[in-house]
Amino acid sequence: MASLACTLGAVAAFTSTFLAGAMNLVSMSTVPMILATTPPDASLLLRQWHFVYNSGHKLGPKLSVTSGLIYFAAAWASRERGRTVALYVISGALTMSMIPFTWLFILRINSAIFLEIEKDGAGGPTNLAQAQYLVGRWRSLNIARTFFPILGAALGLLTVCGVVR
Repeated sequence: MASLACTLGAVAAFTSTFLAGAMNLVSMSTVPMILATTPPDASLLLRQWHFVYNSGHKLGPKLSVTSGLIYFAAAWASRERGRTVALYVISGALTMSMIPFTWLFILRINSAIFLEIEKDGAGGPTNLAQAQYLVGRWRSLNIARTFFPILGAALGLLTVCGVVR
């Protein structure tokens, strides 16, 4: 069973790392590019952010839950090995903690951005400075959210490698 636990732990750590990398790419590359290259037009900025949001919104939570469940399976597979069970459970919980973080901190920003998008769609005036602030704030919170799967992956890898027991 130990080899099954190691395999599951490695797969979960890879999944967590992939998720964190994808989230970081959006925050460190895509959003700054959108903010830097958008002409003085809030409408275009909001549409570009919405496209990026839709791409991540469909994949991120699924990868987070999948990775967490694989960590929990690794914990179950290593149940004879004492503390390793807890380490895998903590890795899974850390990875999936990005979801409540989103509910607590990012949904408000998302709602404000969606409100701006609705105003734009209805032909109302949109404020470029406000749109830039909201997208920039979302970027900062997304960077913070990235740390949950990163920490989950780090602990998961340390557990798989036997560095922590």
